[in-house]
Amino acid sequence: MSNGNPKRLVFYSTDKEIIEKLTSRMGLTKEVWLSKPSDGTSLDCWANSLYSDHARRIHSLGMRSNKDDLSIPECDFYPFLRGLLDGDGSLRFSPRVSLEFLGRPPLMLQIAERLLDFSPVISEDTRGRSLKTLGFYGIEKVQPLVSLLYSGASLFMDRKYRVARLILSQVVGS
Repeated sequence: MSNGNPKRLVFYSTDKEIIEKLTSRMGLTKEVWLSKPSDGTSLDCWANSLYSDHARRIHSLGMRSNKDDLSIPECDFYPFLRGLLDGDGSLRFSPRVSLEFLGRPPLMLQIAERLLDFSPVISEDTRGRSLKTLGFYGIEKVQPLVSLLYSGASLFMDRKYRVARLILSQVVGS
């Protein structure tokens, strides 16, 4: 949300694919419109009915514009992470298998605490912002986590899912 207005969401321009896929899945394609500010770095997403049952549920989980301090129920944890990966993450197969999330320190710490079995690595954002990178490295750590993220999933970014399938197809430890 932007400035607490539930009808206005602000996204980076690179998130256009996410917005279009979500609004299509929610049946809101005619009710949501995008506008690009003059600087071209973000998209304003306006919706008269976006604050629907879906949005209320997201809001009830504690979602705020800065994604801090979320109380995510266990049943929603991996779908939430998949969405975070799609929006603020990277999944790489080469040169080294890795999965990384970028976010504010409180959120990254919360996620790391819930994923200790996957050996999370937290580091400073290299672009000088007050963000942290939460990373998982190596096929042995990334493959089982990717499996949890995409198990039974029907909503995801296609470009990240293609990499996920490559990772999942690898035979680990002979």
